Amino acid sequence: ENIDEKAFVERVILFDTGIARSATRGLNEVLDAYLTRDATRYSCILESLAIHDEIVVALENGDYTHLGMLATRYWNFRCLLDPGATNKKLQYLFESPDIKSLSDGGLITGAGGGGFALIIARHGYTNQLKDRLNSLKDESGYLNSRVVSYGLNSTGIKLTETST
Repeated sequence: ENIDEKAFVERVILFDTGIARSATRGLNEVLDAYLTRDATRYSCILESLAIHDEIVVALENGDYTHLGMLATRYWNFRCLLDPGATNKKLQYLFESPDIKSLSDGGLITGAGGGGFALIIARHGYTNQLKDRLNSLKDESGYLNSRVVSYGLNSTGIKLTETST
């Protein structure tokens, strides 16, 4: 509720990786880990759920450095839970020194495997990080990638009835 929308949009970069994905595969992996209670993968589910509350607190406190760390932790659990959620191109976004030096961390949204990344810019490095991410479209595997502009909607959807 008390999230500074301007700070959020400034620090949290939405990046379309341009990599197509299939969510069904990842969802089946998570369901399998849950149903079989596989020791390693099930503990990843529990630990990643615990991170959700910490993410809310970091956002309410405007602590984007901590948010980046939590996002990375969450992403790492996601990759342990479902190794198919990531690949070399996706991991590059989080492990490449030239991107890592400009960011506090991040994750791939949804089931992973492609789609969108949320990358938390280090304080004061938003434009440099956006420029670096946008330059990826010149590299093989990222031809359709781009930083996406967005805004937050703190009021939600409002419906108005009209008589006809």
